Amino acid sequence: MTGDKKIGNQTTIIARVSYEGAEYIHQGVVLDLQNQEYLILDDEFDEVRATVGPATNKLPTTHIFDIRDLENPKYTGFYQGKVRTIDHNQYVYDGFAYQSNYGAGFHIYDISSIPRDPTGKSVYLVLFRRL
Repeated sequence: MTGDKKIGNQTTIIARVSYEGAEYIHQGVVLDLQNQEYLILDDEFDEVRATVGPATNKLPTTHIFDIRDLENPKYTGFYQGKVRTIDHNQYVYDGFAYQSNYGAGFHIYDISSIPRDPTGKSVYLVLFRRL
């Protein structure tokens, strides 16, 4: 993950952070648009290609970052789906992450615990719907 800022036509990288097993980081979203303290993101290929890291079990893995200090973002943890698939886009609204998954439909996760427990261990699946 790379953070940058743009002043006029010039972009400056302000920080870089990664995680074990990063392959193809696709999309990230902040938990709260007002505070913007935590970011969750998916990696479309870690479930398929990773040889290290949490996605080696082939489960869709969402990664969590503390971005309160944009110059020093920190990887804090992850949470995983229950069926083998590839996570795709996700959006956050009112404490829930709405996530599409290739071949496994639509998942909704309760992520309201992340500000209290950014490890992801308290996140849980609310709805799994194969479309």
